[in-house]
Formats: sequence, structure tokens, C-alpha cells
Amino acid sequence: MPAFDQLAPTYDTDFSYSQIGAMQRLMVSKYLVSHLPNSPLNILEINCGTGEDAVFLAKMQRKHQILATDYSTEMIRATTAKVKNAQLSHQITIQQLNIQEIHQLEGKFDLIFSNFGGLNCLSPEAIRQFGQNSQRLLKKDGRMIAVIMSTFCLWEHLYFIYQRDPKKAFRRWRKSPADFKVGQEQMPIWYYSPKGFQKLMGSAFQMKACLPIGLLVPPSYLESFFQKHPNWLQQLYDWEWKWGQQSFLGRFGDHYLIDSKLL
Repeated sequence: MPAFDQLAPTYDTDFSYSQIGAMQRLMVSKYLVSHLPNSPLNILEINCGTGEDAVFLAKMQRKHQILATDYSTEMIRATTAKVKNAQLSHQITIQQLNIQEIHQLEGKFDLIFSNFGGLNCLSPEAIRQFGQNSQRLLKKDGRMIAVIMSTFCLWEHLYFIYQRDPKKAFRRWRKSPADFKVGQEQMPIWYYSPKGFQKLMGSAFQMKACLPIGLLVPPSYLESFFQKHPNWLQQLYDWEWKWGQQSFLGRFGDHYLIDSKLL
């Protein structure tokens, strides 16, 4: 069974609807609401997971058309059910597709969107290829908005040092991929700085913005601790949203949102 098939049944409970997951997703949603145009867009979503973002984009009341793709059979199943339940099948098309096969798609898109580390499953060479494929799929002045796991996360360093697990504390600093447990399987994950990711995507893309997602709000594996201290978590979220909207801080979050325009 593919790794992400194992996560699909509990992904929303474990992350999307958790306190920390909901806060990190809210930061992304706020950015999309504030920075996407009011006109309808043709959107390609990569690694759509359980369809949470596809449904959000369709509900923005801007009549966006979304092609939601994922390689996991069970994630596609979950997305299909969620879209049907939300009665949004007229706006959201769902397709099972490997990210490395997006060159097979037809048509042009205004926006390519990928949330919460889906692109970290790709090696540097695969990111370069993804950048080339994205150039062909985007319209002139089209945009690429992605949320990427960064190479530096202060929360992670401090937490795993406290846990006396230096391998995990510094796993993001490695040039080689880190082994990441997904369900019962191990899979390689690459971490990218904003500058490194932008370089791999190619000179045809110009960065418009970069902001941290999870600079003060902690990674989701600290959910059990912060369930006991919800006021602390809310305060961290408020501080991050107030003071964390600076591009130079992007590389220090658990993730960063990078918004690039095709030249």
C-alpha cells in the first residue's frame, strides 16, 4: 500500500482539524484570500490530500475552477467524498496523478498550488523538472504558490535536543534526504530553503512573497502538549500573524509559503 494511502483515513483528524494544523492552514488560507484576484482562476492543485484546500478554494465565491490531483488512491477517495458532500463537483475536477507526470495535462492554468510539504517528496532534480513542467502549464503571468518544509525549524531543533535525539534535531540540515515515517513505511524527504527552492524552480519564476508558516506556532507533533495549553497556542498564533509577515523570516518556520510569478 502506498505510504500516503495509510494516512488518508485519519489525516484530517490528525492534522487538518487539529489545533495546530488548523492554525497553520488558516495562515495559508488568509494569504490566499488576500492575494488572489477577485476574478475566476483556473487552478491546478498538486498533492491535494483529502481535498481540504480544493474545497476552500472553490468556496471563495470567486468561481475558481480547480483540478485537484494526488497520487494516493485513498487521498483521492477522501477528496471525492468531501467534494461530493460539499456539492462542489461543478467547480472541482479530481484526477489521480503522479506529480512527475503533470506534463501529461492539457490546458493552461492561472495558478499552481501545493500545500504543506507535498513538494518535499521530490528530489532536487525532480524539483527542476517540476519547474519546467510548471512553466509549460502556466499562462503568461501565472503564479506558483507552494508551502514547503524549510531547512531550519527552531521548534524542531529545541524539541528533539530536549528529547536527546540529535538525528531528528538536525535532520533538516542534511544535504541528503531524511527518512520520514509515513504510516508503516519510510520515505525520503528533502528540505529546501526559500532561496534553494526558487533556484531549482528556474529563472523563469520571480519570487513575489515568502512568509513563514509555523514560525511561532509549533509543528503538529506537539499537538498533545498544546491541547493542554490552548491559550498559549492562541497567543503564539496571534504573535506570528502580527509580526511574522516578513520575507526574511520565511526560512525559519516549520514551513514557508512561497509565491512566485512566471515571467
